[in-house]
Amino acid sequence: MTNRDFSDSVKQSAITDNLRQNNGDVCCALCGTKLLSINECHFDHVFPFAKGGKSTLENCQILCISCNLKETDKELHD
Repeated sequence: MTNRDFSDSVKQSAITDNLRQNNGDVCCALCGTKLLSINECHFDHVFPFAKGGKSTLENCQILCISCNLKETDKELHD
């Protein structure tokens, strides 16, 4: 695992937080698509790793494959 990767404990916490926020479903943070399995979850840096973002829970969001592939290394809030 590199510093870029989220640890298993961060991923688990991100899933737990996402489940709480979405009434028991895991959903994409951008489009809201319901994700049916862990294989559909992409763990993404809110503030890009390439720009100094850390691999912490506070900087982790769950995206669907489609939303993650549309991204570049820019901030989502730009």
